[in-house]
Amino acid sequence: MGVLRLTSRPHIYVGELEANGTRLTNPRRLTRDEYSEWPARWTPDSRSAVFWSERDGKWDIFKQALEQNADLEMLPLGTEPKWYMSFSPDGLWILYMALSEAQFPGGSVPVRIMRVPISGGAPQLVLTASGTTDLRCTRPPANLCVFDEQRENHQVFTSFDPVKGRGRELAKIETEPSMTRPWDLSPDGTRLAILANSQKDVGNNNGARIRLVSLANEATKDLVVPGSHNLCGADWSAAGDALLVCSYTTEGSVLLRVNLAGEAKPLWPGQLSILGTKAVPSPDGRHLAFADWSIESNAWVLEGF
Repeated sequence: MGVLRLTSRPHIYVGELEANGTRLTNPRRLTRDEYSEWPARWTPDSRSAVFWSERDGKWDIFKQALEQNADLEMLPLGTEPKWYMSFSPDGLWILYMALSEAQFPGGSVPVRIMRVPISGGAPQLVLTASGTTDLRCTRPPANLCVFDEQRENHQVFTSFDPVKGRGRELAKIETEPSMTRPWDLSPDGTRLAILANSQKDVGNNNGARIRLVSLANEATKDLVVPGSHNLCGADWSAAGDALLVCSYTTEGSVLLRVNLAGEAKPLWPGQLSILGTKAVPSPDGRHLAFADWSIESNAWVLEGF
């Protein structure tokens, strides 16, 4: 008697953003091989989507241009396991988080933030941090890169320079012990968007919150996403006028565009909504790369025999 197997994998899709980024059209799969993939960034020229893939037996970072039949390229990074990455604002460096084998970011795990020339070369250490979950950089003319660290019951955000290393502390938010929150740096470097998902965060507001922390001495602002009690992903729109988040609701999950007034509009429902998604806009605001899921099973239905 055989065993029923059900396998799900995320793949990279792209679509066009229209109506000032409020509508997604022509969604289509970018990659065709049956490997797990997850969107990460775009190249600074907006021509290629950058994503993780397990196609070589471990997670590596690749890019693929939007042109039909474009070749897949692995980014010229180190051989160690790697996670979140970004391009430096001046376009000279690829920055990424390097971990030891079988480690995952977050908690108390030490990570190394590395740099590699965008034209290729040997990886170089930028800094070492503990409990880091992500790193993000602005786009020109802004010039800022940020990483986070978990310190007891606080998530601390610190600037860094790709060559000079660790900079100054920018913000600190209280968290539950060992809990980090997804976040993103606005394209102009003036704000952090941090997801707030715990029951304490949600409270009686009938929705999870996105906390906007100013890096320009302005007041902190909370955006409440009605009907949602868990958010995933956190990516600013290319224009910095909205957030793209995955929202888990009582009916499943959906990709939302939440403007700075807290108004949420669905962009993509997903094919298997319970598993969620992540969406990354191209720097020019014309395209969106996002994850959607395929289901594979060894069960078939036979008819007419």
